[in-house]
Amino acid sequence: MSHENNPRTVIGAASVGSDFVKEHRARVALASEELQRKRTREAALQTDESLTPQERIRAWERIHELRLPTDPTHPLVRFIARVTGLGVPEVHEEQRRRISGGERPTPASASLSWNSKPMR
Repeated sequence: MSHENNPRTVIGAASVGSDFVKEHRARVALASEELQRKRTREAALQTDESLTPQERIRAWERIHELRLPTDPTHPLVRFIARVTGLGVPEVHEEQRRRISGGERPTPASASLSWNSKPMR
């Protein structure tokens, strides 16, 4: 009897394939759950009043994978202020701090090669 026609070989191969698919699904589900937990933690950080405006804005940047625009009139400034619980003047102050300090992108935003230029 050839190896191809052996019912045990066919059933065994199907079982191995099925196990692989189940394990892959479990890994994907676990990774998805971890990502959701991370996003939940980051969302809490962006509104945590015990953190500085700089820390809250950095949390927003990590969540959205964007950098704080340098233009004070950029439409995102008001949005960032609202979702972080900061006032627009506090966001403007962080913009000025970064501009005056010649700050480079943070590690989170530095990984975004397509977004290496600051928003204006």
